[in-house]
Amino acid sequence: MKPAWVAPAWEKLKQDSLLMPFLDGMECPEVTTSGDILGEIVAAVVYQQLSGKAAATIHSRFMTLLPDGLSPEAILNLTTEEMRGVGLSRQKAACLRDLSEKLLAGLIDLDSLPTKDAEGVEAELTQVKGIGPWTAEMLLIFRLGHPDILPTLDLGIQKGFKRVLGLAELPSKEVMLETAERWRPYRSLASRLLWRIQDTL
Repeated sequence: MKPAWVAPAWEKLKQDSLLMPFLDGMECPEVTTSGDILGEIVAAVVYQQLSGKAAATIHSRFMTLLPDGLSPEAILNLTTEEMRGVGLSRQKAACLRDLSEKLLAGLIDLDSLPTKDAEGVEAELTQVKGIGPWTAEMLLIFRLGHPDILPTLDLGIQKGFKRVLGLAELPSKEVMLETAERWRPYRSLASRLLWRIQDTL
């Protein structure tokens, strides 16, 4: 399902003087709030601190370990060695195990996440060792459809800012936040555009 805020966000951002020079021929990014929440969290964990191509390969290999589908029980049935064998670091394997244990213990309720604000989602997920703000932000942007998320810790976002601002070095968090004020309350869509702009280099 496409959130109602997407159309006005696109109208605003495609006329923005910073972004406009890079958007020629670019269509509005697809924004949906459907799909498996656990799957999105697992993917975000796998993608932490990796290039997109490497992470996609590891994620695909990891999913082949779960022929009956992704679930907390299925993850806990895997050994650390099996997860390491498809390219996951020991820390990420431990993170997925901790996530699964907390889900089964009822400490995290995935069904409640769509009803929470950004701070609530982050507080719930960061109970898991190995899940920090970046992972929560990926879920907020790509699955929960929050309109105003700016993941300043993301290298692709930093590179996108560097390009649109014409900088020689990656910008500071303060520069990114100050610049992005012009995109409120639609910084999630602006973030998607920055990723695309970076990918066209």
